[in-house]
Amino acid sequence: MNNEIPDLSFYIIIRFSVFPQTNTDTSQIVASIGNEKIHFGTYLARYEDYLIYSGLQDNQQARFAILNNMISEILLKTYDDNSAIYNNPEYNKEIEWPERMLLWLILRIGRFMPILLPLRMN
Repeated sequence: MNNEIPDLSFYIIIRFSVFPQTNTDTSQIVASIGNEKIHFGTYLARYEDYLIYSGLQDNQQARFAILNNMISEILLKTYDDNSAIYNNPEYNKEIEWPERMLLWLILRIGRFMPILLPLRMN
């Protein structure tokens, strides 16, 4: 398997002109990335949530930013391959270190709990 990201310029087809003037037809496809499609209903729900939670007004720049984020999510989910990182022994060692330190800390504190509990109750 080739670990390089394929040239996606042939796979991404964005149809910005299909933003309906009314919100009644939510089945239209806003963007198509390979076999994945972003329907207007999905986009509209995400965009409305963004406007509500951010408190910003509707504008063209925000519309394209949300669509670009949705496209990026699909690209990362579909084409990003991190198996080389997850199989790297150095990475696994770094991930295990905080777990070992937490276990050590729990055992260390547990060793002194019989001493600390009577002091705390007084």
